[in-house]
Amino acid sequence: MAGGFLIDNLANYLDYGSVVSAATHGTTITANASINTKGSYTQLVASTTYDVCGFWLLLGAAGTSGAAYSVDIAVGAGGSEQIIVADFVFQQAGTVLNSVYFPIGIPAGSRVAARCQSTTTVATINVSIIGADGNFVQPHLGNCTTYGFNSATTLGTNIDPGGSANTNGAYSQITASTTYDINAISLALDGQSTSTTGTMYVDIAVGGAGSEQVIIPNIAVLLGANKPSQGSLGAFPVQIPAGSRIAIRAQCTNTTAGTRKIGATVYGIS
Repeated sequence: MAGGFLIDNLANYLDYGSVVSAATHGTTITANASINTKGSYTQLVASTTYDVCGFWLLLGAAGTSGAAYSVDIAVGAGGSEQIIVADFVFQQAGTVLNSVYFPIGIPAGSRVAARCQSTTTVATINVSIIGADGNFVQPHLGNCTTYGFNSATTLGTNIDPGGSANTNGAYSQITASTTYDINAISLALDGQSTSTTGTMYVDIAVGGAGSEQVIIPNIAVLLGANKPSQGSLGAFPVQIPAGSRIAIRAQCTNTTAGTRKIGATVYGIS
């Protein structure tokens, strides 16, 4: 040990899905020809090298500005995939890359694949993951449940900060009752209109309507063309019991109804 740092705690970081020599981006995943409909799975890796205790999901695209995608990450043989992260929302605005961490375990020797849907008829997204192997000393979890996603629009639950600048708007319910005990959450944000402008604070809360208790306050969000600048955040370590209601509110510098709204999807990791 040197300077209090335990060398034994170092992880191996392994890249799955990146196309290095030919294109310098993640594996290209193609959406269904019909909008808001899942396409077929594309393999990211045939067999993971080590036990993975958590992974960063990296998403990128250079398609239609404002297009939204949702991505499923799954493990298992072709035709028998089991989803471990469902409907992670990504919204295109220029050439961008989003990343978010999931403390979810993947056993060594697993096949990992991804599929997606989109709001556009001709849509592709680039997907890769960076996994930390089991030497990394941290809790790793096994279940991720998606709350607030709308498959008909490929967007999250609408959050409206209201018409008063710099004042919290009403809460929007993300789920009435969580399915499992939650130990961490990740968050995906999207734009709910063709243009978004302003700066925003977002609160995540639990509790009944009118009795919400903020558990993660004042997440700073910059609104840009078609989408929030922070498309994905987390994972936040937080304990939420099964059966809890989750709601989100926001305040914004923008008071214009057509350009101040965002969408939110919460991923509860158990």
